[in-house]
Amino acid sequence: MTSSAEDPSTTPWGTSDSPLDCPDVAIVFEGGGMRNSYTVGAVQALIDHKVNPGWVGGISAGTTHVVNFLIKNRTRAKASFVDFVEDPRFGGWKTFAKGKGYFNTEFIYTESVMPGEIAEMDFDAFMKSSPEFAIGALRADTGDMTWWRRDDVQTLEQLSAYTRASSTIPFFMPVTHVDGHDYYDGAMGPTGGFAYDAAIEDGYSKFLFILTRPKSFRREPMSQARLIRSYFRKQPAVAEAILQRAEHYNRSKEKIAQWEKEGRAMVFYPDQMPVHNKERNVEKLQKSYEMGVDQVVREWPRWEEFLRG
Repeated sequence: MTSSAEDPSTTPWGTSDSPLDCPDVAIVFEGGGMRNSYTVGAVQALIDHKVNPGWVGGISAGTTHVVNFLIKNRTRAKASFVDFVEDPRFGGWKTFAKGKGYFNTEFIYTESVMPGEIAEMDFDAFMKSSPEFAIGALRADTGDMTWWRRDDVQTLEQLSAYTRASSTIPFFMPVTHVDGHDYYDGAMGPTGGFAYDAAIEDGYSKFLFILTRPKSFRREPMSQARLIRSYFRKQPAVAEAILQRAEHYNRSKEKIAQWEKEGRAMVFYPDQMPVHNKERNVEKLQKSYEMGVDQVVREWPRWEEFLRG
């Protein structure tokens, strides 16, 4: 089944001939691996309505949404979390066994984005985009977050390395090396996976959050603390970040809900989440995408009012 959202001439939320400028708004994309198939429709709607925020940021899989939004490529936005999984190079237990990761990060973030490849990225369009942005990853030696912004990106290779670093899931992917340091998934940072701290640092206080978990979802504390500390005995900061993630995530969810009550934030919470973060069944991902599109259609009028306000 094909959603009308895949055809920009018949999008269910309509299109816009003029930009929707909202220079005081920061758009924050949550990660979540293949759960981001549900939030592709949000990226497409923002592109179709020519939304031009002051800032956009993301962590982990949310960085792919950031890039696709900035290059205004609605087709790539969907392919990244639905169609791409059909490529045998994408990943799985075979690539995991070879040391390349369950998600083949070398292929996904480095090889596939090059000219002529399956997920070719229009780097010129990226560089010509106007919003500020931030992509974050966790430094393995210190446990601190590193944020890469526009001034840090001069080449496609740099951008690919930063998005890869931000999306490197411990255990399931090999560590990513950038500028002499090891990095893991930014979702293990002090906010638990939400880039609002970078937005605040850059002077923003009004947010559109695109989340990949229902409003009521809270994380349970990690078990097997001894095993995790043993596995990361040479990188103890990573072990502690993993063990503290639930607390950080849950605190951020409360903070985001409070900002929503205060009118500082508009939040997209999935009504339900039909796939898990490592889903590779393209039919399930397509269904997830379509469900997300339907929800965006229902919520778009409120988004537009907030963005124009």
